[in-house]
Amino acid sequence: MPCRWAAWCVLGLFLLAGCQRAGEPEAAPTPEVEARTETRERQPFTLLATGDNRGQIAPCGCEPPVGGLSRRVVYVRKRREEGPLLVVDAGDALAEDGRADPERARLILRAMAATGIKAAAVGELDLALGVAWLREEAAKAGVPYLAANLRSREGASLFPGRRIVEVGGNRVGVFAVLATDRRLPDEIVLGDPVEAARGEVRALRSEGVDLVVGLVHGPMREVHRLAREVEVDLVVPAHQGGNTDVYPSGGAWIAYAGSIGRSMLEAKIDLRGEGRLVATGFLERLRAREEELERTIEQGNARLASAPPSSARREIEERVAGAQRQIERVRTQREELRAGSSRTLESRFVHLVEKVGEDPEILEAIQRLEAR
Repeated sequence: MPCRWAAWCVLGLFLLAGCQRAGEPEAAPTPEVEARTETRERQPFTLLATGDNRGQIAPCGCEPPVGGLSRRVVYVRKRREEGPLLVVDAGDALAEDGRADPERARLILRAMAATGIKAAAVGELDLALGVAWLREEAAKAGVPYLAANLRSREGASLFPGRRIVEVGGNRVGVFAVLATDRRLPDEIVLGDPVEAARGEVRALRSEGVDLVVGLVHGPMREVHRLAREVEVDLVVPAHQGGNTDVYPSGGAWIAYAGSIGRSMLEAKIDLRGEGRLVATGFLERLRAREEELERTIEQGNARLASAPPSSARREIEERVAGAQRQIERVRTQREELRAGSSRTLESRFVHLVEKVGEDPEILEAIQRLEAR
């Protein structure tokens, strides 16, 4: 393991002691641990993640129309019938640019609950109707929001920071942090997301989880800072959208969760092996890059065999030398990722197109709201 594991020695968040002061919000619920199943035989499972929904409830006005809550619910239910499933959200589900409609937000919470969601990060747009509103309505709907670094002015935790979910015999620890202070209500104090994440990860590791997933809501620089400095296996970010393929950063993998309700991340995870988690698709992209560089070197050497001394020859030599340096880096990275690792991650983006189907109850609710 990288030496960064020593960072666990950094102190995490402390629970506040003493009685609640007058006017202070009730303490956030304690971190939740799902009951252990009788068997611990691990099975592969699927992680479905959404993020940056930004208040969207219906398919986009594009052609063909994509997205919508009713399609999301149907897709998740179908996947749940096929095997163990973990559903999470990386934040900014409920509102668009700070403009929140309570009825739309309640419908989104209802749809999130219908998917069996196990953890949702608090994004700044989720707070558009206030902390008290979010806590109350999320609790009614059964949507477990997490935010390790949000506190009241009096120092009370506003949301749990982490929870442990058992899925397919795997104990998965999930934590969430908010890494932007944009549009936050005045009553909120935003703590350092990296320091908060360290504390949550330390606690999760001590509780014997098999995988740590971080829901990190904030700009990319903060996402990468956390991935480099915290011992997390998989980071699912939101805040700026993004449909990039999974890629490594520090000791973690970064996997964006789509945006505007049109797509979602589907990651098939197999923890039955040992070593660090490895994204097989990224290894395949490295292999393809290695083959491309091999062709560049081969073609360059063929041209050099008959090229007379000239500025053009020097240009070819420099190109070949550059490709040789790159191919060594690619091979080194592939070997480092593959060494001693047999836990795998395969990911893709799912686009919620018409053929996915519609949940009739959610669809009816959408149509009522859209007709107002």
